[in-house]
Amino acid sequence: MYFKSIFSTTFVVLLSSFTHGQVMESLPGPIVVCPPGEFAGLHRTHAPQAILDKMNSRDADDPCATFVVTYVDFPPAAEAAFQEAVDIWSYSISSPVTIKIYAEWSNLGPGILGSAGPALIFKDFANAPDGSYYASALADQIAGTDISPLTPDILASFNSNFSWYFGTDGNNPFNQYDLVSVVLHEIGHGLGFSSTAALDQGTGDGDFGLGTADVNYAFDEYLLLGINGVALTSLEEGLVLANAFESNNVFCNSPTAIIANSNNQPKIYAPLSWNSGSSISHWDENTFSTGSINSLMTPQIANGESIHDPGPITLGLFEDMGWVICGTIANPPCLDWIDPSPTAGYTNFNTLFGGAPCDDGSGCPFNEITTFEVNAAEAYEVENFQENGVYTFSICNGPGAGSWIPEFTIIAPSGAVDAFGAGTGCAISWMASESGTYLIVINEAGQCGIANSTGNGYPALTCEDGTADCDPITCLAQSLILTGDSAICPDQSSTVALSSPHIIPPGGGRGIYFESATSLSGIYLSGVAATYSFNNDLNGLLSANGYTPFLGEYSLTAYVYTNASNPTNSICSFAESALNVNFLDENDPQCLPTTSVNGNVVWNQNCGERAIVVSFYQPGTSVLNLQFSGMMNDAGNFTVPDLDLGSYDALIKVEGLLAKIINDFEVSAGGDELMLSGLIRGDINNNNSINIVDLSILNASYGFSSASPNYNHLADLNCDGAVNIVDISILNVGFGMVGAVAGN
Repeated sequence: MYFKSIFSTTFVVLLSSFTHGQVMESLPGPIVVCPPGEFAGLHRTHAPQAILDKMNSRDADDPCATFVVTYVDFPPAAEAAFQEAVDIWSYSISSPVTIKIYAEWSNLGPGILGSAGPALIFKDFANAPDGSYYASALADQIAGTDISPLTPDILASFNSNFSWYFGTDGNNPFNQYDLVSVVLHEIGHGLGFSSTAALDQGTGDGDFGLGTADVNYAFDEYLLLGINGVALTSLEEGLVLANAFESNNVFCNSPTAIIANSNNQPKIYAPLSWNSGSSISHWDENTFSTGSINSLMTPQIANGESIHDPGPITLGLFEDMGWVICGTIANPPCLDWIDPSPTAGYTNFNTLFGGAPCDDGSGCPFNEITTFEVNAAEAYEVENFQENGVYTFSICNGPGAGSWIPEFTIIAPSGAVDAFGAGTGCAISWMASESGTYLIVINEAGQCGIANSTGNGYPALTCEDGTADCDPITCLAQSLILTGDSAICPDQSSTVALSSPHIIPPGGGRGIYFESATSLSGIYLSGVAATYSFNNDLNGLLSANGYTPFLGEYSLTAYVYTNASNPTNSICSFAESALNVNFLDENDPQCLPTTSVNGNVVWNQNCGERAIVVSFYQPGTSVLNLQFSGMMNDAGNFTVPDLDLGSYDALIKVEGLLAKIINDFEVSAGGDELMLSGLIRGDINNNNSINIVDLSILNASYGFSSASPNYNHLADLNCDGAVNIVDISILNVGFGMVGAVAGN
């Protein structure tokens, strides 16, 4: 989900007169913060083929918009991923004014993928269509000039301390977030896709505005309460507006977005419980879920998911807000046809060729039907497409080829549109986002769903060599990786994730087999997510089903099954390797509560910091429980962290002094301090005894002061900055003594 916050910036609020006494005004824009998604999954929504074609032939097709990005501390791979998202937007929208992005790569702390938004929003600028505020880049486009040349249009920050996929192909594994998708989403907010809606958690009041300023923002003007309902901006601020924000009943009245959404008003994310920063600023997650071509601007993106398409309804809303769309989306993907029926396609490719072509090791065949030519407003229903296979449908051959300009729509099994447009003029290529049966729809350009009887070439299908295997693996479990602790106390959890995606057959799913190393029996847990967190009770499942929580060593093995109704008896693949987890008893030393113990040694501050070792033994023995090595400050203070509660013999050894023991020291929560005095000085070689060796070391430094390289600070027993007769006298007091040891 994405959280909106008001960005406090040093940019001044601009007030400038431009014509007829109007005064242009600006405010800092809303910045949207993007934490990791709540769910893991695997789906690829690739960039529209028309955009990919333009990006791959930039010398022939200049972008419709120019972005200039100031990258701060981006590694090259992250910069390349960011630039890919920029390129997709540059072929999606059009502007005569360069769009400036200031992007930082830094550690944003836990729980934040990134953030972005318009640096400023403007009203009453040149050519402004109304009195609303507009995002900086959109205001520039409408005005036809850079109205704030000294400031960026979009501010963006991304978390350097996160598991990112930097590739530009959208094939991120389950345990990584696709940087291209997140950047594409956040730039969308920077271009104007966000609301100023706010709900005060203290008073329960709702309003539109930024901080204390009530503003009319272009995005908010399209929001309705209910289908064909009243405008949200017309509602009374306070509880009435708050109820609307939490109604699950907010829709968008953008005419072009409605056309792109099959003549339905797109639903806005307005959950029954206010989700700060996500509510009202996204499309509805359930309506445009993973796999939808319109899912980029929903509130959630998961690791293992990629979305490289702004989506027709987002571009439709942008067009109505004032953006000029690159190539225009006035004719969105055509989902209408007539033959053989408005809901089915011809199955000739299945009958003649067994469905979509595949590579049998000698390359992909070119499967062409030469007994008839295509007509407008017809569809082909073709089985056996493979996810990530690259396919080409063409009508380039035949006596009627080229009779009219085609417009192809490639519809995936879920209904997502993988590709749309004229392609090369007689052929269109795409990468399948899913496996299964596709619909290939052919219409005459600009004549959606309107038939004609003029043949226009033989229908043909081929694939790119090596991308669609004729004998694909249909069931494969991949190994797990441990991203949490391998030793788990009863009140703790750990997490596992997939090393790479499973191959799951239709109707199947994934699970984990937990096997006890002691009994060699275990539990089959089905329906787990690709990233799964668990405790010794499997989050309550064991006890709820009459099982005892896990205790001891267990091996965890991933598996895939074919039948979700009977997973245990339909397992088709186990992962080759398992990982081990130790479920600890509550009385295990690792699970006992710990505390910090503070200590103080009566100390000459002139001696400065000094190394200290504190060892904790079982009382009356030499059995060591914990040893702390650190520094004591110049006041003699030190702290021992993470010490189990209980009774110990505490042995304290300060560098240069003989060790001293405190027997039966009791450690309790917020317990006693270790207080020491009377430590014997003179253990210059730090072997816990004072003898002739220490005297020899002192003699070697005798007569030297702290300014000399021959000065030994450990021989300066009174820490007065010089080694002299006083230090020899101090050493003589302890000569022959041995420090304390444990167990005596």
